[in-house]
Amino acid sequence: MKRELRFAQEKADNNERSKGSELSALLTRHNREMADLEDLLRGKQRMIDELTSRNDDKHNDMEQLLRAKEEELEIFKAGMDQTLLELSEMRHNNTETDHVLEAQIDELLLDQLKKLTEIIGKAPLDFLSPC
Repeated sequence: MKRELRFAQEKADNNERSKGSELSALLTRHNREMADLEDLLRGKQRMIDELTSRNDDKHNDMEQLLRAKEEELEIFKAGMDQTLLELSEMRHNNTETDHVLEAQIDELLLDQLKKLTEIIGKAPLDFLSPC
């Protein structure tokens, strides 16, 4: 019986060592898998960080381009407003100039009409008499 007890004890010890080895192998495999997954996660995080950085750079570039275009648009609008203002002033000035010119023409016509009337009044009226 002692022998059987020893044999059972040895068998239990062997099983314990075997299970310990299995557990150790399992833990080693688990730790290796965890390390691989952590490396993979770090790699993915680097990719995410890089893409985020690129996206932020593009976003900043687009914002700068938008601001530049808005400034350019404001300059064009200001130029257009100035052009329309000058056109309006030119039309107003042309109207005033037209009135002045019309008044001068009227004055010239009246002067010429007076001169013509004087000339007709001084000219002999021989051509009016019957022959």
